[in-house]
Amino acid sequence: MIDKEESSTYLSIRDAVNIAKKLEQVALGIVSTIVTKLDKIYDTHSLNDVKYEADRIKEKVEIVVAITSRLNKYLLFLRDKLAQEIDYLFIIQITDNILDLFYWIKMNFHTMDDIERRIRQGLSHTYNEFELIEEVEEEIRETEDLEKAKILSEILEILKSTLSADKALMQVIHMSIRASVELAMRKIDSVIQNNIKVKKY
Repeated sequence: MIDKEESSTYLSIRDAVNIAKKLEQVALGIVSTIVTKLDKIYDTHSLNDVKYEADRIKEKVEIVVAITSRLNKYLLFLRDKLAQEIDYLFIIQITDNILDLFYWIKMNFHTMDDIERRIRQGLSHTYNEFELIEEVEEEIRETEDLEKAKILSEILEILKSTLSADKALMQVIHMSIRASVELAMRKIDSVIQNNIKVKKY
């Protein structure tokens, strides 16, 4: 059984579950918004409109960066705070993999191919993320202490929300790069067209 101090910590974890789920939904909502904006970029013939939408996409990316930073910071806190108490291999493993994924995303100079490859690959080079989550759920089911099992389930919910938000971050960065590429191409086309007009006169 957990003591009074541990109980206080776990109460904050329960609150964190709700916050994590709300932040996850915001991140997923932004993915949908950026998809719409990217469609507008491809559909419009106006260079100014392309630039406007590309700038708005960058702003949305910054919001998702802030969301994932907050989620992963809390995940790191959980990892450090509970490492001595949680002797469950797969929970620790999936936590470390999620943190590794986030730090990879935060690195600069990712190409579109890099991000596409990582999106396909998922959480880990070695492990299937869905199998890892199933292993965690199995560990929780085998936990005899019902209160501890409930706490572990809540931690798993935070892990899932954080992973989902991290994946959303990869998607929005990928779409932001696509928007920037399209903007650059439109600018080049604009310069070419202007030069053609000048030569005519």
